[in-house]
Amino acid sequence: MPESFVGFWALVGMSAAVKLRVPQDYGLVAAGVIGTVLVVIESRKAERLARHTTPADAQKAARR
Repeated sequence: MPESFVGFWALVGMSAAVKLRVPQDYGLVAAGVIGTVLVVIESRKAERLARHTTPADAQKAARR
């Protein structure tokens, strides 16, 4: 899952910020966590929509 890489890099960044004592970078971790949550939510919405959309619905949407 690509969204798991965002969370991984947020943890790597947090580790570096703590070890190097750079508190300004703590906000990047928060952004990484929030971004990961939003990506996962949108991904699940898209999967759910794809499962409930018929080919006829897709053709109608394409014509609009």
